Amino acid sequence: MVRKYLSIAFVCLVSVAAAAGNVDVRLESRMSLMNTGFKVERLSFAVDGSFNDKFSVSFFQHLNKTIEKDDVLSATDWVYIKFTPNESWAFKFGKIPLAVGSWEFDKAPIDVYFYSDYIDVYKAFQPGFSAQFNFPNGKDAIEFQATKSPLSEQGRHDMFGFHLMWKGNHGPFNFIWSANVEKYDRANRISACLGSKVTLSRFSAYLDLIGGHYPVFDGGKMNVWSVCTRADFLLFDWMSVGAKFTYENQTGLYRGYRYGGGLEFFPIKKDRDFRLHLQAYDLRADNESNFIGSVGVKWNFHIYRK
Repeated sequence: MVRKYLSIAFVCLVSVAAAAGNVDVRLESRMSLMNTGFKVERLSFAVDGSFNDKFSVSFFQHLNKTIEKDDVLSATDWVYIKFTPNESWAFKFGKIPLAVGSWEFDKAPIDVYFYSDYIDVYKAFQPGFSAQFNFPNGKDAIEFQATKSPLSEQGRHDMFGFHLMWKGNHGPFNFIWSANVEKYDRANRISACLGSKVTLSRFSAYLDLIGGHYPVFDGGKMNVWSVCTRADFLLFDWMSVGAKFTYENQTGLYRGYRYGGGLEFFPIKKDRDFRLHLQAYDLRADNESNFIGSVGVKWNFHIYRK
């Protein structure tokens, strides 16, 4: 029954998008041969379309994730309608990406080979509403969201999260800084996420700093600190090299770090829809190593675009 309704939703959304002014319907995938075996890491279907200059829709569905019986959108990252009445304001309603000040999270999942501990377990797509104000300078914006809490218990719909983010683009320097309050059991998780990024002609790097104050099950409190940084350099038009490091400390409970890097190859000139990769990374927790080597391919196929 779930698959039936989801299929109907697919057809309806694609039909609406196809009739819209602009539309992009695509499939994307990343497949890798690892030291642990062959794996299809990502297989997704996406639609972006606009009805006119004020209304647009966006939809992103994983095709290799199980759809849970009690949550028809469990394999859907986002599906929302966006209303842009003028250059200053924009509103979204639906299942949306949460306003988290992290460049690691902001990056498309298909381009992330491993996540930090914090983002890896963060349920960062939730039903809700967002309002964004763009400042007249064209460089800064403020976004506010009211959503279902990512810490909600199964079947609970009365636990909310509130998110406030500043987005700044100032020359080569870009910032996404957020404050987040999320309901958890009978208390709130409060966190600050500061994502800073520099982008030059062939080099880019970001640094995410996250600090949180969390309730725990025995009624106490716990502080969590997370650091994530990555740097990429385009050696040639057809090859880039990158490295990444993450660290997390949950006071008295857990300490772990992850690091890795590798090469990306773009064999089709001026086209990033097809990419080969060679990566190696180590995911460590409490001094226990989990090394992964990976060679594979990523592709985006545009089924329909106008």
